[in-house]
Amino acid sequence: MENIHITVIDIQCCAFCCVIHCCDTKNKLYYLKMKYKPTDKSVGFLF
Repeated sequence: MENIHITVIDIQCCAFCCVIHCCDTKNKLYYLKMKYKPTDKSVGFLF
């Protein structure tokens, strides 16, 4: 799993959080889990 630093798409990720992202407000991590399992090749967006 790779961590990508994003600042502009922050608001967009929050909008799509309930759709395809798994939000973790404590660690501010957004995991993109489209066709992958939570423990399998999840892309984490770290702000």
